[in-house]
Amino acid sequence: MKTLMWAGLLTLAAALTLGVPSSRSAGGQEPRRQAASQERVENGRRTYAVYCASCHGKAARGDGPVAGDLKVAPADLTRLAARNEGRFPHDRVYQTIDGRLKVRGHGSSEMPVWGATLRIPGSDRDQESEVRERILDLLSYLESIQR
Repeated sequence: MKTLMWAGLLTLAAALTLGVPSSRSAGGQEPRRQAASQERVENGRRTYAVYCASCHGKAARGDGPVAGDLKVAPADLTRLAARNEGRFPHDRVYQTIDGRLKVRGHGSSEMPVWGATLRIPGSDRDQESEVRERILDLLSYLESIQR
């Protein structure tokens, strides 16, 4: 239990220190879209490293350093599409990360996990669009690592 508490505190400290930037979708020409997509994947990779790797592992296979301390084993995030008839379940994964979908190991809907965590504490501005962008970045990364 102490390991989980420390992992959570380290994750939060790293997030506040690193300040993972978000990406905005680029419209227009195809090369701009690809660059924006690559930027979104890279932003998502950094978000993953800060918020997810401690449980799901560096390679997202459910074998993070604190995975053994959890009651429910973390999912292998590289197999999300494979477990969904070859299609990446974008909406379900978004809702899971945001905390609106009940998932064993991520708590109940009364305690959203990352939707609330990605907000900056004490800020008086609306952060919903920034949180949404960070989650979309993370989804782009997760989709890019499907096998």
